[in-house]
Amino acid sequence: MAHTVEDITMEIMEDDFGIGKKHYFSSDIRKGFVLKFFQHYDLNLELLEKKILDKLSKHLSVSYYDEDHISIGEKIIECDGPRLHVSNTSEIINFSLVKRFVHDPKSNTWCLVGLIDNNSDDLENRNTLYFLKRKD
Repeated sequence: MAHTVEDITMEIMEDDFGIGKKHYFSSDIRKGFVLKFFQHYDLNLELLEKKILDKLSKHLSVSYYDEDHISIGEKIIECDGPRLHVSNTSEIINFSLVKRFVHDPKSNTWCLVGLIDNNSDDLENRNTLYFLKRKD
């Protein structure tokens, strides 16, 4: 579920905000995703979240296209895990973006955090064990 909305987020960031994959890398958290940026961006996170939620509300089919791509609706997008997706965007519920970038001092990156469960407690705790065992 989180992987699908992560790919949708990356697609919207590139298409609508001009921020491509060379500016960040992906990381995982339980029930969500993290995009780690090499610099802080002045990105309208409210608008980004609205665009993501608009796309999710269209109930688009999601399917494997090939080893490097998935299709979401009629659009083919690049994906590094094409078999790890929901079959329709309507299956993604309770999605939200954290409305600020979280600084990760270990990697000196600025993290855009997307959550499926809206649990944004203690996001500064970058401990891997914490994120793997985050409460539902």
